[in-house]
Amino acid sequence: MKWRGICLLVLLFMWTATVEAQTPFYQGKTITIIAAAKAGDVYDLYPRLVAEFMPKHIPGNPNVIIQNVAGAAGLIGTNQVYSVAKPDGLTLGAIYPALYFEQLAKRPEVKFDWTKFNWIGSTVSSNSLMYMRSDTPYKTIEDVRTATTPPKCGATGVTSTAFYMPKLL
Repeated sequence: MKWRGICLLVLLFMWTATVEAQTPFYQGKTITIIAAAKAGDVYDLYPRLVAEFMPKHIPGNPNVIIQNVAGAAGLIGTNQVYSVAKPDGLTLGAIYPALYFEQLAKRPEVKFDWTKFNWIGSTVSSNSLMYMRSDTPYKTIEDVRTATTPPKCGATGVTSTAFYMPKLL
């Protein structure tokens, strides 16, 4: 009985096709990370930090380069990742997370569909904080939401969460 099992196992190994090692997909290739920010901006520094360590953790040790495509608060670079880059796994986008609001607002400059991006990860998590002076008539968030004249809020730009969050409230 024992020999029958061993013979069956030997026949099984002889019957299966040989498996040859494949060359890693990324070997000899270059991954381009499109940073939708100007050089030196914090959203340029994050992908540069990640790019330093990526080749060590990807089979084939590909080259990794950063291409800055600044302008329109990240819209130009994001549109390029979506419309121009080939979906071959060799182009990544480092884009502003608040840009999904641009699509929700139906801005004509948006040429991407946020739902068709594949999210790999994030180098940062941001929290939003809203505050106002104590001498205003608004004491609770419900006071802000039900106000006949909404309070004025400051923001760094129309593509930031600091602009959209008060609008959403």
